This record gives sequence, C-alpha cells and structure tokens, in this order.
Amino acid sequence: MLELSELNSTFRFLPPMDFDGCTPWLTLMGFWSTEEVRHAEGVARWSVKIAAELGWSALQCEELRQAALLHDIGKMALPQSIIFKNGPLTPEEARLMRQHTLFGMQVLGCVQSPVFAMAAQVAMTHHERFDGTGYPLAVAGKNIPLAGRIVAVADVFDALTRERTYKQAWNVQDAIRHIENESGKQFDPEVVQAFLKACMTEYPLA
Repeated sequence: MLELSELNSTFRFLPPMDFDGCTPWLTLMGFWSTEEVRHAEGVARWSVKIAAELGWSALQCEELRQAALLHDIGKMALPQSIIFKNGPLTPEEARLMRQHTLFGMQVLGCVQSPVFAMAAQVAMTHHERFDGTGYPLAVAGKNIPLAGRIVAVADVFDALTRERTYKQAWNVQDAIRHIENESGKQFDPEVVQAFLKACMTEYPLA
C-alpha cells in the first residue's frame, strides 16, 4: 500500500515549477488519463467563473485557474485499479482514495510560489464540507480556504455533468439543483450563489 512517506519517490520525475508551470504536470497527467485532464480543465473553468462572480481580480482568477487544474494531482499516487474502478469502492479503497488530498498537498507544497501554495491548499481542501463533515481535516465554514470552497463546487458540478466509465452524466438542471440543495451543508452558501449567477450566463434557458 502506498503511504505518504513514498511521495518523494513516486513524484521524483516531476519537473520544478514556476508561476505558469502547471502545464508540464497537466501534460504528464494526460499520459496517465485524458479523462482526468478533461475533468481538471472543466473544474478550472468553473472555478474561474465562480471567482469572477465573487469579485476576484483577473490575476487572482488566473492563479485559481492554475491551482484548480492540479486539484486532483494526488490521484497519480494511487493505483489505477482504484481510480478507475467500475463500481463502488471497498472501505479500504475509499480510505486510500481520500489520501489523494494529502498526496496532492505534499507534492504541490514543495514548490515555492504563490500559485503552488494555492494549489496545495486547494488539493488538500476541495473535499472539505461547509458543515465540517468532509475530509481530510473535517474543518468547517470559513475555516476552509475560499479557494478550496470554490473548487469544491466546481469539482462536483463538473463531475456530475461529465460521463465517466463508471457513470452516466447528469443533466445540467439536475446538477445545478443538487449544488443548490447542498448550500450550507456541503457548500458555502456565498459560493453557491456565485455559482448560480455564473449558471445564468452559461445556461440562460436552464
């Protein structure tokens, strides 16, 4: 079983990064899974839309875009048999899957730049829940970094509306309704409102 201590050897082939250095890592992820890259790009796009509705500057939105692209980079440290399993995970597989947040935080946190500091933060917190029942730290409310709260919404929306080998895509209306219903539970209500405003522009007839 892969543990946190094995991260350095697992990621030893990854190049050093700077401000716009997410591209090599995303390319590497593409060799591993084009499906995961498409998801990462969708999450980044929706993260920017939400952040813009919250009043973030163009520079802040660009930093978030790059951070969101790498939100699931920690999955590359996990067995593909778990990541691409065509069925429910066992309790042990689910426990290991949750570690992708810590794997991502540890590897991204090794890069000294504001973007990668945000990326490490996002990798660790995008599965936290506003009500405090998420993982890996079970922090709640505004104790979750705003970037993580934004990516959490973008991640779930893109995942729901994207077909995968193990599931059908939800229709947009049902996915939007799910996000709205989870306001104050899984998601920050302010972020949900920003998401709904972005949806009005993206899907004016939805």
